Amino acid sequence: MAEYIDVHCHLGDKAFHEDIDIVLAEATKGGVKACLVCAEFYEDFNGILKLCERYPKFLLPCLGVHPAQLAPNETNSELQPMRGATLLDLERAFPYIEENANKLAAIGEVCNIAHYY
Repeated sequence: MAEYIDVHCHLGDKAFHEDIDIVLAEATKGGVKACLVCAEFYEDFNGILKLCERYPKFLLPCLGVHPAQLAPNETNSELQPMRGATLLDLERAFPYIEENANKLAAIGEVCNIAHYY
């Protein structure tokens, strides 16, 4: 069987909280040997590190800022509104990334601020 490394997944998303063990077992059966778990938002960072600590050498943390960020949901809509990332998002993220650099496999999402200005 072929072996794979998933180089970009969002297993830290709350959609996987209930069945992460099943998801990882199925991935392993399919030949996946490791997964790079990417953050989208600063608020995800701590949870991703904790998740990857639970599955060392299989889940590898990748922290960064996605160019689309969550906006305040003032409409009570089920859909979460989005906004473009700002320098403030990066300024919040950098110290945490630097502080935890020894735990990271990679940096990413990589925000493209220039796209929004």
